[in-house]
Amino acid sequence: MRGYWRSGTRLLFWSGLCFGFLSLNSIVVIFDILVFPSANLQVFRHAASLAAVGTLLLGLVWETE
Repeated sequence: MRGYWRSGTRLLFWSGLCFGFLSLNSIVVIFDILVFPSANLQVFRHAASLAAVGTLLLGLVWETE
């Protein structure tokens, strides 16, 4: 996101959001495996991954127009 704020390139904005959601996915994986091993947080993991891929796909489609 710092690259976006410096340069203003909108594709960096979409990539930054995607990596933010991927980071959220990694945090949920840690919570799923280490903190709450008896709970099933798979839905939240998949939702974060879907949000990451969807955000990047939306950004790529939006920027090609």
